[in-house]
Amino acid sequence: MTVPESEPFSFTWEALDPDSGIADVKAVFDRGTYQQGTTIDLTGKPGKHQLEITAIDMVGNTTKKSFMIEVTTSANEMIKLVTRLEEAGEFSNHGNARALQAHLETVKKFQEKGETKGIDTVVIDWEAARAKTFKILVGSDKEQWTNVIDNDGIIEGIDGKQTIRFNPTTARYVKFQGIQRATVYGYSFYEFEVHKRF
Repeated sequence: MTVPESEPFSFTWEALDPDSGIADVKAVFDRGTYQQGTTIDLTGKPGKHQLEITAIDMVGNTTKKSFMIEVTTSANEMIKLVTRLEEAGEFSNHGNARALQAHLETVKKFQEKGETKGIDTVVIDWEAARAKTFKILVGSDKEQWTNVIDNDGIIEGIDGKQTIRFNPTTARYVKFQGIQRATVYGYSFYEFEVHKRF
């Protein structure tokens, strides 16, 4: 079963045989016990989750059935989540929130196009918490990634606005992969741009 993270999720059950003798039913979702009809917030929880229903009859016999629930998300939903967390004060460094939003906006643009595009330039406008080394990878799906430059794809980070030029290639997705931090903080940038010069 697939469920978008933006949709409220709840579950109910019903005995097909009214004379089944069921005395109690327990529902466990990711090791948490829930009552029938309880709405579960799946925001920020993409991936696979397990729902286990246990029916108990009058004499204590049990029957279990498990379901795998896959929660899906999108760049647009992640942007909404980052905005909400930032407004709630969950981000101690608002630069990180802006950097994440910029990255997600880039991903969203490629996803919305639904097709591969020619690119040859990435521009990163770093905040103070930049990468010492990193990679830029491209792909036509979310499984196979290719470095945009040689040297095992490793790029040396520099302060300020950094332009990375590479041989023209086509891609639907562009991924930033941090290798080593230049500071004790994470990776943070104001903007992450993808271009084709000609």
